[in-house]
Amino acid sequence: MLFIGSHPIAGSEQQGLAAARADLYEGAVTIVTRDGSEPKEAIERVSAFWRCVGSVVRVMDGGT
Repeated sequence: MLFIGSHPIAGSEQQGLAAARADLYEGAVTIVTRDGSEPKEAIERVSAFWRCVGSVVRVMDGGT
């Protein structure tokens, strides 16, 4: 099994369905972490997902 961590920097102090927004990830930065052992294709696939929802992706090395 392969795990690639990612986290969008998006949202607000509001919660629940009433606070949902269709554009939540548009323009938001998402951090994708790698440790160097995963295939480049896997990092790109996760990054492509986040770009599809409008996020700006930054890949960073996980400090192991």
